[in-house]
Amino acid sequence: MKDHSQKALKEWACVVKALEQGKQILLLRKGGIAEKGGEFRMEEPEFFLFPTFEHQDKTKLKSQAAGLVDESQKQADLWVGKVGLTCYAEVMEVFQVKDLELLSRLSSYHIWSEGMAAEKFQWHPDEPIYVPLLRIYHLQSPLLVDYLDRYGGCKSWVEFDRPIPTKGAKPVLNDTEFQLQEERIRSVLG
Repeated sequence: MKDHSQKALKEWACVVKALEQGKQILLLRKGGIAEKGGEFRMEEPEFFLFPTFEHQDKTKLKSQAAGLVDESQKQADLWVGKVGLTCYAEVMEVFQVKDLELLSRLSSYHIWSEGMAAEKFQWHPDEPIYVPLLRIYHLQSPLLVDYLDRYGGCKSWVEFDRPIPTKGAKPVLNDTEFQLQEERIRSVLG
């Protein structure tokens, strides 16, 4: 793991919570409106997770995960005008899923509802869903950065003005727990 980074990947705050709590180790991504060519790209092998609240919706989560929306909102309410970075990610591999049946077999490995996963899939159905497998590291304490207007909008990546340290970050899952989840997901993805 690098000792600093200037990049962050934007993701729903509730999903960031699920990642930092070890409830999942993958993401489901398609291109954002502001992405080059409209396609998602894994620009960095390591990055911070930038929690967002735009479009976050409890009805698009499994019922047992809906509380993560409130949990993440309460935390954000303490950080007015700031973004709280709580975890860091290392990309282990990125898979492309082009089949809705295969995507549905990943259901037990993430917090999104079946409907939300299918909705992501159907948006530009000729393009794959990108499934990055991530090793997540929890930061010692939240790193607060000023929220700048340029961080907004439908884009996946944010670049900070300066490198932000990752010192003291610890893996959310120990090696055995992570390898077990990783192996199960890889067996689904082939």
